Amino acid sequence: MRNGITLFGCLLCILITSACDYSGQTWSSTQPLKAGSNIVIPAGSRVLLDASPKVVYGSISISGTLVVANADVELSSEWIRVQNGGSLIVGTSDCPITKKVTITLNGLRGSTNEMGSDPVDGATFGTKGLIVATGGSVQMFGSINGPTWTRLSSTARNGTKTLQLEDSINWSVGDKVVIASTDFSEVLDFKAYQGKDDYKESIGQPFPDQNEVRTIAAVNGKQITLDAPLTFDHWGQGNEKAEVGLLTRRIVIKGDDRSASDNFGGHFLMRKGPITQVEPPQTLRTEISQISGVEFTQMGQQGILGRYPAHFHVMQDTTDVFFSSNSIHDTFQRAISVHESYNVKLENNVAFNVKGHMYFLEDGGEHNTLFHHNLGVKADPIGRETGRQLLPTDNRPAIFWITNPDNTWTDNAAVGGFHGYWFSMAEHPMAVGAKLWANSPWMWPRRLPLKKFDGNVAHSVRHTGLMIDDMQKADGTTEMGNYSPREGPYNDTLAGKPVTAVYNRFTAYKCRDSGVWGKGAGGRFTSLYLSDNSRAFMVNGNSLLENSIIVGETDNKGNRIFPYNNADRSYPDPWGNVNTILSGHSSYDFGGPQLLVNNKFVNFVSTDKRKAGALVSLAYGPYMNYPKNQLSQLTFDNANQVYIAYSNVDAQYGWNVIDIDGTTTGVKGGAWIQSNETHVRRQGCQLKSSWNAYVCPLFAEGYVQLATTLPGLPESSGLFRENSTDSRKVHVSFYPFGGKTDGPKGQSQGGGTLLLNNLIGGRGYSMKFTADDGTLGKSPKTLRLNMQSSSPGDFIIIGVPYPKGTTFQVKQQGYPYTVWTAAGSFADLSPTSYYYDSSTAHLYFLLINSVSGPSSYNSYHGYGVSDAGYYNPVDITANCGGCLVSPYVIPPVPQLPRGLYQEGYHANLLPTTTSNYTGTAFFYLTPDSFSGDVKLTYKIFHNVPGTTNKLSLNVGTTTITTKAIEFGNSAVQSVWKMSKSQWQSLVDGQLFVSLKDNNNKEILRGQIQCDNKCTRPPTGVTSNACKPSYGILPLYQDSNYVSPMQIQKWGDAKGDLNFTGDFLCGRSSMKISVTDGFFGGSWWANGNLFQIDPKYKYLEFYAKVVKGFGEYSFAVGAHNSSSALSTITTDRNKVDNYIIDEFQWTRVRISTGEMKVIGQTVKMLGFQNNVWPPRYTEFLIDEWRFAEEGGQRRSLRMQMN
Repeated sequence: MRNGITLFGCLLCILITSACDYSGQTWSSTQPLKAGSNIVIPAGSRVLLDASPKVVYGSISISGTLVVANADVELSSEWIRVQNGGSLIVGTSDCPITKKVTITLNGLRGSTNEMGSDPVDGATFGTKGLIVATGGSVQMFGSINGPTWTRLSSTARNGTKTLQLEDSINWSVGDKVVIASTDFSEVLDFKAYQGKDDYKESIGQPFPDQNEVRTIAAVNGKQITLDAPLTFDHWGQGNEKAEVGLLTRRIVIKGDDRSASDNFGGHFLMRKGPITQVEPPQTLRTEISQISGVEFTQMGQQGILGRYPAHFHVMQDTTDVFFSSNSIHDTFQRAISVHESYNVKLENNVAFNVKGHMYFLEDGGEHNTLFHHNLGVKADPIGRETGRQLLPTDNRPAIFWITNPDNTWTDNAAVGGFHGYWFSMAEHPMAVGAKLWANSPWMWPRRLPLKKFDGNVAHSVRHTGLMIDDMQKADGTTEMGNYSPREGPYNDTLAGKPVTAVYNRFTAYKCRDSGVWGKGAGGRFTSLYLSDNSRAFMVNGNSLLENSIIVGETDNKGNRIFPYNNADRSYPDPWGNVNTILSGHSSYDFGGPQLLVNNKFVNFVSTDKRKAGALVSLAYGPYMNYPKNQLSQLTFDNANQVYIAYSNVDAQYGWNVIDIDGTTTGVKGGAWIQSNETHVRRQGCQLKSSWNAYVCPLFAEGYVQLATTLPGLPESSGLFRENSTDSRKVHVSFYPFGGKTDGPKGQSQGGGTLLLNNLIGGRGYSMKFTADDGTLGKSPKTLRLNMQSSSPGDFIIIGVPYPKGTTFQVKQQGYPYTVWTAAGSFADLSPTSYYYDSSTAHLYFLLINSVSGPSSYNSYHGYGVSDAGYYNPVDITANCGGCLVSPYVIPPVPQLPRGLYQEGYHANLLPTTTSNYTGTAFFYLTPDSFSGDVKLTYKIFHNVPGTTNKLSLNVGTTTITTKAIEFGNSAVQSVWKMSKSQWQSLVDGQLFVSLKDNNNKEILRGQIQCDNKCTRPPTGVTSNACKPSYGILPLYQDSNYVSPMQIQKWGDAKGDLNFTGDFLCGRSSMKISVTDGFFGGSWWANGNLFQIDPKYKYLEFYAKVVKGFGEYSFAVGAHNSSSALSTITTDRNKVDNYIIDEFQWTRVRISTGEMKVIGQTVKMLGFQNNVWPPRYTEFLIDEWRFAEEGGQRRSLRMQMN
């Protein structure tokens, strides 16, 4: 039974108001005290610890104030608890500790001397801890002499005792420092870890930990002398400089000397402090947690949740809570944990030799945390075999474990560990965070924007410097998950507008796997420096890598010790192999577009031992890459530009990248770089043997990616695969129509039940499957097709062999969920029909990206790129027995379906001023598209840099713009709807494509010319707009409605009946302004009746869009007294010029029969929005009237041969 001794005094509880207030009843005045005593400092008392008690107490409970004097003092107890209203002060910001204060926490695992629980939420505190319960406060300030860490200014070779530093320091003789490794990371000896599978990613041929701890023997400005020479080289040049961190502090909190024997040290936990009323003029003061200049060692209780060296525990919103300039070293579980505590500042800390994740965001709800200028060195794995693993990922510890991106990381350094910075966000906060954020639509970690990531460094890690993948699941394990930030609020199905996550000025070197590895969307990586990594950069999804330097190998050759003692340098492979491909940028799977702009690649040189490439294929990816990735403004210094290593995966065979300005291929005007898939080679392709790749000329069709899913098979069931002509086991082969089975083809091995193939657009392919039972040529009974990577105007025709007598059900997944119908012939194929041809035993589908206009673009980092996924998946169910067609025969090349009839045009883009800029444009005119519009598909390639260029279509040699888009960057592709007059100008050679800069200065210009034979638009019947030759019934003429019609409007529509700025007849026109509304006329008043004589066959008017509003398709609505009669869209069939734009007046004619107004009493007639989502537009109407027969248009349909 321990003695219970209470320390108290009669002093009134006061606030600390002076810099060095050491008043209070002295600890020594309460002596004698015995070991094991339980000390209580009651509320209202103030006690000064001015000397070392020299005993180990059982407990210290502080409800008053305990102040530690600035003296060499040691305090030892099994635990210390600051209660509600209590305060522990060990130095202040104005009066920091300059002597040596040591607080030791004592005890063994299994101790029953518990600290109790928190009075607010019942959280238990365990044993052997320093606890600040809810309502308590703590201040610790130790004197800091100079920076807490710096870097070498020159290389320190092994055997030296002198370090040259970047910064002047005031460290002291006797202080301990850690000198970080600048070589590859430690590798655990595989022999010592046999049977311990959880360490499998950290083992190999043993390679030593090269982080070194030394004691300072002398200090001279920017130079320190060590007590013992270095064992390893530590680089100190360029962007690779070893960090030197100060481990010694004036205040020490530590576990006792028995802690290491069972990985059971002390722990320090802080809760939210109280709000205290003070005297005027002040109003409120927050009792806070402020820790600065403290050394934590022998801390952390491995395997026990919440027992960390420093732990901000569920403080939620905080003010002025910080943890700065501390050192945390030789700990058994974590370094710092921020757990559902917000607005915490962590700055200038040094952490070293920690087990498990180091700087730790715990549940995922933590936000507004600042991590600034912190150093972390050496995080060791905790395997599940220990039985003390808190998270499954502790076997792959990160220096910075990131579960919420809504925080700030600036100027930190991460050395050692498995990953440097690991963004591993769960979908929702976990554990305590799940309860706190259960009903919030604003907390979805995997979708939250990244607050700031700038100036951080990672090196000498076991795997990746910056990892944005392997996302955490609710059970703590990880999954391949995307980080795709968006605006909130969030829910299960919808989220706001995508936002960009910017990773700025990141440096990574000596990473055994990757400098950067990411999966998701919206990543912008700018001004990176990546060097001496096995692979510098690998990111999935739409991303931009810009203004960066990527170096294959530097002069930092590392330490040539086993297993590299006979090599020219150390190598990243943990098993001692020196033949791993040296990789710069590697495309990751099928996400995109991936844009590389203005990057420099240095020292990627192939040797007789290993190959190298600045741009490489993914070594182990089961999926083909996104086929529209782009390269521009790249430079190469002593670097092989490209290298593709063909092995047994699809990633190498589906590598199609466009060099849009020729800086990679050396082809002026740009070229494609593609892998060795025979069906994608075209005339003019040239093999680059040092690349293992082909350089191919630009061409109009480009590439699409087809995803084939076999939902009838479970993901776990292995697919039988045919032996390929290469080393893959393929499950499907694509043969171009009209080809041969031993001729060009594309193949896919795939992953699971998903198969991806990159195909040339505008072509037809037959799919030959290898069935799951091993039958060659046996097609699946269920499959899903999705042209997931495509641009507007892209199409392919797919044929799948099925035996005669098979019946089909085909349904589009996604709006409008159409059930496809059977076409009567191949020529009748459409985007919503299929055709089975018994003569070829093939089922045919047309997959087409039919999006056009501004909605066909997404702005990726300022670049307009036609997005992937505009084609909704199609599900096919085949009712057949064996579904086997034998013998398999490739169908011949068919005539294109009617809606795909196209005529080719091109333009050579030439500079309008003296420059080296050049470009090529490809065009396809579709006179009779499936939508009924005349469409011009365009693809523009040029070498003009920047994202502010604008692209336009001009008539003649003037600068009259008839079409314009926001984006003019190279490789832009979309579709313009064409007016009749524009079509005529195109055929006449009077249409030009123009590229202008942001100041509207023309850079490139090219005349659009017909490739072969091009059709003119059909002629029509002309009529005098102001004096028609047929009978009319006027509704509006020259500023006036015809009586008794009166103005009618609803919504936001406005009208001006006397607009004189532009008119067709008379002196004015009617100007209508609308976003979502109606403007027209009515016959409601005074019982007016309006019935239309059947002799009037049409409602007609002349229309034009106000300058600046482009093109507009609105609707005409008619109503009787009880309901709407009709709402008719002004489409091509009703508009003489096909479209209504801002360049000319055009007549619009709508049949009165279609409007359903004959025989009706019309009460309202007018114009309304027909665009979704609604957009504000201004347009003009003139000569609005009903018309008799006469002046009708001739057929618009093309007569196909």
